[in-house]
Amino acid sequence: MLDSQDLSEYPFGLLDSIKEKELQQRLALFQFFSKLYEHHRSFLNAILELENLEPQSGQHLGLFQYIQGIVSESGAFLVANLLDGKSRALIQESQIWTIGRDPRQAALTIGDKRLSRCHAAIQYRKRQGFCLFDLDSANGSFVNGARVRQQQRLKDGDHIRLGSLTFVFFICKEFRAVANPSSAAIAQIENSDTSAMENVEHLDGGV
Repeated sequence: MLDSQDLSEYPFGLLDSIKEKELQQRLALFQFFSKLYEHHRSFLNAILELENLEPQSGQHLGLFQYIQGIVSESGAFLVANLLDGKSRALIQESQIWTIGRDPRQAALTIGDKRLSRCHAAIQYRKRQGFCLFDLDSANGSFVNGARVRQQQRLKDGDHIRLGSLTFVFFICKEFRAVANPSSAAIAQIENSDTSAMENVEHLDGGV
């Protein structure tokens, strides 16, 4: 037969067990972040700083922002979607692209009050590749969470932050011809196009 005293103490024992489990989970989480901070301090600092940043004016939620450096036989140029969300090729004879909030000084003008008038620049050099230069900006330039003191050579996939502006930098310097599609794939694509046109004509005729 159940003891009423045991039943009254049961919820308290269960509550203590839950509290102990939550405490262990929090301790494990604390230890994880401690190790992360110890080995990747600059990266974690950059994540924490994002809490204090205001979104730049005109930035669309969910927009993946990037700059891609492309090197061809005729020279180098950038492709970016930072200006208005549309990908555009940016040609510059000097191979230097300045970034800031002043249109008189910056080739890529971004309406971000945390950017300096001429905040930073990306330059292409034949022997070194693409480099990021901080132009004595007030809020600094960061590559993968580490502050750029003067210049930093860029690698494919680098995460860059200038003021509140964040983007990924890609590099394309290899062009490769790929195999032709199979006859089965071509036939399926052509049939899909025909079916789509027939559906459109059917809808137009039914109006």
